[in-house]
Amino acid sequence: MFRFRVVLVSLFLLISAENSHALSFIAKVDKTEATLQDQIILTLSVEGTQRIGGPQLPSMPAFDVMSRGSSTRMQIINGTISSGIDYNYILIPKKTGTFEIGPATLSHKGKTISSNKITLTITSADTKPQAAKNLFITTKVSNKSPYVNEQIIYTFRLYRNIKIANASLDNPSFEGFRVESLGKERQYETVINGRTFLVTEIKQALFPAREGTLEIEPARLQCEVVTRKRRSRGFFDDPFFDDSFFGFSSTESKILHSNPITVEVKPLPAEGKTPLFSSLVGNFNIATHVSKEKLEVGDTTTLTITIKGKGNIRDAHSPEFPFLDSFKIYDDKPKLTIQTTGDTFGGMLTIKKALVPLKKGTLKVPALTFTYFNPERGRYELCMSTPLVMQVLPASDKEKLHLVEALGTTTSKEEIKILGKDILPIHTSLSALKSYSMNLWHWPYLVFFFLPIAGYVGSILVKRRKERWEEDIGYVRSKSAMRKFNKKIAEIKTQIKNEDTSEFYRNTSKTLKDLLGDKLNITGSALTPMEIESQLQVLKIKKEKIERLNKLLNVLESGQFAFQRHSKSEKEDLLYQVKDLAKWFDKRIKK
Repeated sequence: MFRFRVVLVSLFLLISAENSHALSFIAKVDKTEATLQDQIILTLSVEGTQRIGGPQLPSMPAFDVMSRGSSTRMQIINGTISSGIDYNYILIPKKTGTFEIGPATLSHKGKTISSNKITLTITSADTKPQAAKNLFITTKVSNKSPYVNEQIIYTFRLYRNIKIANASLDNPSFEGFRVESLGKERQYETVINGRTFLVTEIKQALFPAREGTLEIEPARLQCEVVTRKRRSRGFFDDPFFDDSFFGFSSTESKILHSNPITVEVKPLPAEGKTPLFSSLVGNFNIATHVSKEKLEVGDTTTLTITIKGKGNIRDAHSPEFPFLDSFKIYDDKPKLTIQTTGDTFGGMLTIKKALVPLKKGTLKVPALTFTYFNPERGRYELCMSTPLVMQVLPASDKEKLHLVEALGTTTSKEEIKILGKDILPIHTSLSALKSYSMNLWHWPYLVFFFLPIAGYVGSILVKRRKERWEEDIGYVRSKSAMRKFNKKIAEIKTQIKNEDTSEFYRNTSKTLKDLLGDKLNITGSALTPMEIESQLQVLKIKKEKIERLNKLLNVLESGQFAFQRHSKSEKEDLLYQVKDLAKWFDKRIKK
């Protein structure tokens, strides 16, 4: 009875509060001036009611916006009842300048209500020398004035001598560049002005796709800095008790920005450029060989052409092949092998052709040539293979089959000698013939009748599947994603006892991202949680599954960048969760 009265009174107060005040909509922030490394808390307050739809935010291209939910309130001051609801957001600055925010709007009883506008001033990060900070990032490129398609190296480094957690890196979009990974990140220690920093380094190869001025946007790292709470000295003044389990540490959100990088891309020179130019920029060579140098007319030999080097090897293609009237030529599908060595990206393109000689004699395959641009020397250079010579013999006569042989021609009746007999006996009387009726519905006849049809249909299905596996890269990646994932997870299980726990977190996170990348036909290892979420939302993946995925990725990132330690059983549980979620996504995302 008492509870009913409480609910009744609360309902009465709420209705009275909503009827006693006119509706108002106010926007406010915790600060109007901030740097690129700060966060701004935006609160949209509705006064006069709690029963209203969410607000419509204005366009804010200079900020990333994250919702932090809503909270209701009701208060009585000097007998006056008021109620309202607050919608909270976090604004993350993306660039410097002065920006006007608003107004936000909301709909109520068929009317549109607007909030006030807010002006925010965003400045660059503090001017304190980086070496004096405890946490900072840097980015640089190896060459700010490359040629079109010339390889340059983009290097991201995170320096820290404090604990961090839940680190998430947002790479620039690299608009105007083709991006290639140079392997997994590297961790090492370095000393700057007498201070020791733990460094996480990530390198990528960039290939400018057009001439002119290109700008690489700042990289951005979001993380939680683990801070130690102030407390009185005593028994608990021991580093062991700094763990958050004892309540003596907390986290503070931090956003780190690097500086933008301007790259002036030069066009390839016209001087020395010929029709033989292959669009390759770097340093390359070509080699050819045949599987057989001595063969017969009608026999087959395989010509292998190999183009190898460092640079934009993905643009490589077969050089112009001369017309050879002495051969029939059958092309095979080229194979590209990517190779990264240190700070260089390159690889090898292998092209195979089946050659069938049509006549005997000494036959030649002339040298194959193409030109590429060498940026180190600033000129076009010629690549030429060695001519190949083959000795072709006449086709050998095939043995003819004779079943009988003439013994003479002197008489009118030619005598013969039997050279072979049939396997089955020859019947010479009618008694060997028997009446036989054929039952077409007997199962052997049905099998032999439908077997060619089934074989024909099956061959078509197999052919189509083979063609799809050869042509649809996204389909192949999607189908083989789970097999690759299980193989990598099996390797990771062996690292659970390894003292280098960061390797466990890094490999597990990369394996999960690679699976998602294969299913979505994009590069998985470079994906951020925000990019993954946007891709999955397009596929209408359940919200709770996306939240579970983000939570797992945050735990793995935290273990990678922070000094976090999990027990063996906790690591096994993490792997179990990763495998369970991966199986669900493998079944849900189809190509």
